[in-house]
Amino acid sequence: ASLASAHQDLMEESHGDASRPWQFIIYPPGDPDAITLTLADVERLNDGEFLNDSLVDFWCRYVTLRMSPKTRERFHIFNSYLYTKLT
Repeated sequence: ASLASAHQDLMEESHGDASRPWQFIIYPPGDPDAITLTLADVERLNDGEFLNDSLVDFWCRYVTLRMSPKTRERFHIFNSYLYTKLT
């Protein structure tokens, strides 16, 4: 999976309107562990920008959901806020 295909999936599957910065993109929709991104987060995918925690969490969730159930059982991916919660 590439960032370009993830971005396309994100835009197709989201309930938000990415043309409006105050709206949210929720991936995957309806999931209690969904990742919420704003347009400002998505714009960080442009060249020369740095990724933020929300994008890293989105990518981990995106990749995990595309794994087969058998493969998914072999991994546990913590979100980027784990260290903050531990301290």
